[in-house]
Amino acid sequence: MASRLTGESTAQTDTRGIGMVTRDATLVAIVGGMQATKNLIVAEHAERLALAVYHLTAAFPPEERFGLAQQMRRAAVSIGSNIAEGCGRRGNRELLNHLYIAMASGSELEFQLGIASKLGFGPPSDRAEVSAELNRVQRMLNRLTAYLRAQPAWRRKEGAPPSERPA
Repeated sequence: MASRLTGESTAQTDTRGIGMVTRDATLVAIVGGMQATKNLIVAEHAERLALAVYHLTAAFPPEERFGLAQQMRRAAVSIGSNIAEGCGRRGNRELLNHLYIAMASGSELEFQLGIASKLGFGPPSDRAEVSAELNRVQRMLNRLTAYLRAQPAWRRKEGAPPSERPA
């Protein structure tokens, strides 16, 4: 399981402690357009998480195929899907809303993973790997949302500074 989740990012941590957000070590600043999902390291980790959840749930009992396993898969895929959808929106405000939804899906998956653990579904090592990756994604989402909330209001609303907006 560990080999499916390994991979080093090329991002660096900045002095504000919110690094590992984008591929090229620059922080997300959407100015008048969309953010490319492929630039966000958190999107890569969300994809790894979804794949790890699929591998974990494949080992669940057959009677859980349409129960807990399906719910966990949907929640895991929802995290990355909401990150991608938010990146496809016009500005930081809409991205932030979708990141909050992704965070909620992460909380849902965390609860479901706890249920699976208590029921003894899936190999313990795989559950531990999924839990670690989920924790990593949740921390990254927290840092990214904190960064976006700290942006000046004009960046969240209009996408360009007041001095550069057309009259």
